[in-house]
Amino acid sequence: MIVTSLPPRATPARLRVRPPRAAVLALAVLLGALLPAGCGYEQARPGLPAGARSLAIGLVRNATYRGELDVLLHDALRQRLLRAPGVHLTTPARSDLLLVVELTELDVVRARNLDDTNLSSLTFRLKGRMALYDQRGEHRQLTAGPVTAASVLNFARPVIETPSVQDEGLEEVIGVFAAEVEARVFRFF
Repeated sequence: MIVTSLPPRATPARLRVRPPRAAVLALAVLLGALLPAGCGYEQARPGLPAGARSLAIGLVRNATYRGELDVLLHDALRQRLLRAPGVHLTTPARSDLLLVVELTELDVVRARNLDDTNLSSLTFRLKGRMALYDQRGEHRQLTAGPVTAASVLNFARPVIETPSVQDEGLEEVIGVFAAEVEARVFRFF
């Protein structure tokens, strides 16, 4: 007896068709997001407090010894807030809410290799204050308080401290600070 085809279970592995893992994962995420919505549930979305629809970044003041941190923070906050769904970022004169931030202290801690004084790590700590004002009507303060952020750059091999190394650490700590401010502006409802 001569067999001209393989039985269904004996198909060679190279001929089996399997969906790519990414496609299966994407389908699972999509179903996970749609299933609660179909049952009448809504996932919590970030929203501005007091039913506000627009937000402006007001004064970002830099009281640290390091220049241009205010410009870096303003840009980082703007980029984060532009991506926030349902929020209209506008000018202070036309906004419902006004965000004001002051940077008060920047500490840089250097860990040095004792053999050659090169850096093994840099730790950046940035401190400040933020306030959020409701500009509709009474101009009342909604939230205020201290904000702190820290970031650490660890080097596999000791390096010489250069402006580009410092800038990398500053950008990272500014990003962490901006994320903390954003978290305090938005609340989940």
